[in-house]
Amino acid sequence: MFNNAIRLSVYAVLTYTFISCNSGKAKQAPIAKQDTLTSKRDTPAVDSEAFEIDSNFQNYPLDFINDSAVLKYPARILTTGQFHEDEVTREDEGRSWYGIFMNSAGYYLDSTSLITKRVEDPVSDEKEGQNTGWEVKTSNSDTSFLLISGVEGLSKRKIVPATIRKKEILPGESTTFSYNGITYTLYATGNKHKESKESNFFLVSNYRLFIKATINGTERNQMLVSSRVCDDTMIEILFAGDIDGDNIPDLIINTSYHYNAIVPTLYLSKPAGDKEILKVMGWHVSVGC
Repeated sequence: MFNNAIRLSVYAVLTYTFISCNSGKAKQAPIAKQDTLTSKRDTPAVDSEAFEIDSNFQNYPLDFINDSAVLKYPARILTTGQFHEDEVTREDEGRSWYGIFMNSAGYYLDSTSLITKRVEDPVSDEKEGQNTGWEVKTSNSDTSFLLISGVEGLSKRKIVPATIRKKEILPGESTTFSYNGITYTLYATGNKHKESKESNFFLVSNYRLFIKATINGTERNQMLVSSRVCDDTMIEILFAGDIDGDNIPDLIINTSYHYNAIVPTLYLSKPAGDKEILKVMGWHVSVGC
């Protein structure tokens, strides 16, 4: 197995290891191709009669399996850990980076240097010493949550996390949280159907996640994520807190709609302007087994 990255939940001091191990076929075909993400179901969820899929439905942010979509956003996003060959680039080594880190005192933002090394990918490398994989570390010894490059105006600062009790919000559900005296509501629309009468697992289609709040006397209500179908996974809030220093909570959301990928996506409030709450700055795709 190819250990990919480490993420920390804002709700508790927990560490997750992302496992990434592409098949040979997936490595031959770039991430931009749909067939790199195959369902583990005998009958893929997208073929289920329970799904009501709008043929005109568009994913937002832009489809994460389309490499060119990432280039439309200003930020480059990474995490620490080990990755496949196409998940890190040589250009990343020369970028200026800020990291969201955590230690015993809590979360903070600080500049950092990226340390990369070519390592063996036990799944993709066919010959000893081929070393097509990447190992990503930072010069900061504290635990790294997310690495950000290409965002202007960031500076070293403490980050107070928001407490969001519901990380995965199904269609018809909502959750509220308060931050710096303002109440924010996250809510979702779409279709959900139980996989079976006995199951607690829902099949989800035409999914949309929204955030709304009244800021400076004006109600703002915007869509954050949409997905035609969620295949054995759900959109998940990974972190909420003021990253860019304007007293409005920023979000990191796993926008992956497929169980075989993790896509941490950065939403910042300062670049969003007066009409929206948050703006997508960038994301990073890593593929699992």
